[in-house]
Amino acid sequence: MHALNLRRHAGPGGPDEVVSRRNRPAPSTGNPSSRRHPRSRRAGNPRPLSPLFKILLLALPLLILSPAAGAQPRYTYEAFHSYFQVRADGTVSVRHRVTYRFEDPSGWVGLTVPAELGTVIEARVLDGAGEPLAENLWDLEQDAGGTVLWFDSSQCTGSATVCYQYTVQGSLKVEGESVVLRWPGVPQNRSSPIPESSVTVELPSPVSPGDFQFKVRTTDYKGQVQKRVKGDRVAVAELEGLQSQATYEFTASWPARIMDLSGPGFTSPQSSPAERGTAENLKSWEFERFDVDITLHPDATFTVRETQVVRFQGNFTYLTREIPTQPAAFEEGRTYGRVRLRDFAVYDLEGNPLDRGAWKLKDVDGGKKVTISFQATDQTLGWIIEYRVSGAIIFAPEYDRLYWNAVSQFREAKIASSLVTLRLPQGADPEAVNMAMYVDPYMPPSEWDHGKEGDLLWWRAENVSPFTTFTLDAAFPKGLVEVPWAFRRTAGMVGIASGVAVLLGTLAFMLALWWWMGRDVGSRKERVVRYDPPEGLSPAVVGVLVRQVPETVDITATIVDLARRGYLTIFEEEKRKIIRRRVFGFQRLDRDHTGLLAYEKSLLNKLFESQERVTEEDLEYKFHAHLRPLKDAIMKEAMARKLFAGNPLEVRVKYMFTGWGLIGLAALLYYLLPRWLDLGWLWVPVLSLAPSGLVVWAVGWAMPRRTKAGSRAYAEALGFKEYLATAEKPELEHMTPEYFERNLPYAMVLGVVKQWARKFEGLYEKPPSWFVTTDSARGPLSLGLALESMNGSLSHTFSSSPSSGGSGGGFG
Repeated sequence: MHALNLRRHAGPGGPDEVVSRRNRPAPSTGNPSSRRHPRSRRAGNPRPLSPLFKILLLALPLLILSPAAGAQPRYTYEAFHSYFQVRADGTVSVRHRVTYRFEDPSGWVGLTVPAELGTVIEARVLDGAGEPLAENLWDLEQDAGGTVLWFDSSQCTGSATVCYQYTVQGSLKVEGESVVLRWPGVPQNRSSPIPESSVTVELPSPVSPGDFQFKVRTTDYKGQVQKRVKGDRVAVAELEGLQSQATYEFTASWPARIMDLSGPGFTSPQSSPAERGTAENLKSWEFERFDVDITLHPDATFTVRETQVVRFQGNFTYLTREIPTQPAAFEEGRTYGRVRLRDFAVYDLEGNPLDRGAWKLKDVDGGKKVTISFQATDQTLGWIIEYRVSGAIIFAPEYDRLYWNAVSQFREAKIASSLVTLRLPQGADPEAVNMAMYVDPYMPPSEWDHGKEGDLLWWRAENVSPFTTFTLDAAFPKGLVEVPWAFRRTAGMVGIASGVAVLLGTLAFMLALWWWMGRDVGSRKERVVRYDPPEGLSPAVVGVLVRQVPETVDITATIVDLARRGYLTIFEEEKRKIIRRRVFGFQRLDRDHTGLLAYEKSLLNKLFESQERVTEEDLEYKFHAHLRPLKDAIMKEAMARKLFAGNPLEVRVKYMFTGWGLIGLAALLYYLLPRWLDLGWLWVPVLSLAPSGLVVWAVGWAMPRRTKAGSRAYAEALGFKEYLATAEKPELEHMTPEYFERNLPYAMVLGVVKQWARKFEGLYEKPPSWFVTTDSARGPLSLGLALESMNGSLSHTFSSSPSSGGSGGGFG
């Protein structure tokens, strides 16, 4: 934080007023060589004090008290407005528009930019109209402490406005991913209040509103700070009634991505202050004319022809014209589509097209930039820039409106004269058009006016200050221009109908595709109750046949089936810690695996890969790696038995990705197309691709197809499930425990294990030999509930994977 930002010029007695220049001789009216011009002082090494100077130094108090020493200007401030234009290369163009009221104007008034704020590389002083002051009326001094801009106030009477304009580098700071500008708003330690003050900061490119941070900190100020962000690149702060002790400073920050961090504004200057600081070496330029001819077309576009005549002082090789595409700020009505610029052409003043190599067009953030190359040394050149604009007309309920910044605002040069004309479409009545003109409130043109002449509407301005523009406003009757077709009601009907057609067409296509490729082959047999499972199909395969996807219950049911067949035993233990709970485990039995299915062998090997007796605690965080291969092996067995025309998992994934592809295509088009097109209502068929993708995904879920054998087995499985769930106890009384146990794994995969076990409750009470438990009275229902509990427990155990924890440490 800088203690002194806009500081006073330090004189022999300590800090002086910013605008006082003590002991500076006034310009003489005689021979220029007979006086010491302020520019004769140059920065350099201090010289030893002469004896005469030492005597004068001792007499300084007497000189201060003498009447001659009073020849310095006495003044107060009326206004202090500052404008900061940040360039992408890191340099900042600064303009302070200061209005003084002089009681005694004799003397020199100045403004100091301390070195800690940056290095001034170009500077000049202008009058209130933006005209450069004569060389003998202003001066520039630079040394290690900073830069001082002076102007001679001896010819001023009453109020006078001057503009201190300079370019500074090294003032921006890169902090992380942001670039920061900190600067004082008004001079400190002044002896005068300031009735009104403002600061405007403009970025080189648009940014999101949340990315542009603008803060103002005041000291000894009791008023309100009016702060606002205009659009997406300009921030403004306004204060009124600053007392003499009141000051403020601002901090602006924005993303570094819009800046060229290798630009000269972020590097140290190579030349010395003396080499940069001489007013004689400064280049200057201004617009003699900046005329604009606008032709309004019935399709709500308009053609702009800018005639620019520029007077150059010094050597120049190019000029740029940046045309923004930000929409106008308005309260009533709306625009249609984005503001777009096209059909660019550049001509000489005779109307001959310039060679394409002499100019180039570039897209920039927030608009287009035309760069014209030439060689000019102390001469006047001119050209015509032509382009077409769409999306800028404002359509209100009672009128249509053109609201347009007539001339370039982002320029450092004054415009001596500007005439803007508007040509209406054929048959239009100019008298029915309401006109208005808006100028910069802080730096208005010296003269401005508008009117009508025949079929033309015109706006005129004289002496338009740098970094300002004026805005033309023309409201004309409805019907003179038409809303673009894509935004009309007809387009809305076409767009909605097309969107519905795309959605319904996709649905019809997917249903037809399902009818031909997704329906199970062969007509399903009428579901009849069956007393046995589908012939030759294991419990896990039956589960996949019904669900079309393998689940953990298929693996649990296979464990029960293997236990029933004598390949392992299931045991139940009671663990007593804080809470009593039951833990399931498995004991491998020594039996030949010949005759087992491939996935059954794999399950036994993975279950007992570490030891012959395991509990679910032993399998936790280990078995998860085998879960997917086992499910794939079960699906492979179902495919080997030709139950499905295609792998259901692969079929569903194919349609899922197709659906997501349509949704992604809609999102991509929504992002890309607005760069080139304004679709209006035609967005509806484009965006209908997203719900169409959901239709593809939803119908695709039903696309897995059972073969003829699969359809028959599926019908048998459903009939068997109905039997397991609805069989009456009397008809089961003659059934053996082995019959109950053989069908128990099928009941598990079909989701009816409770119903099946309840049918045998009371028929026998002892648990089977393959299920070892401390509860010797566990009957069929209790067994079914225990197996269901085991399935839930194993589902958690089999799917548990170790957390990816961080690294550990220790000492020894």
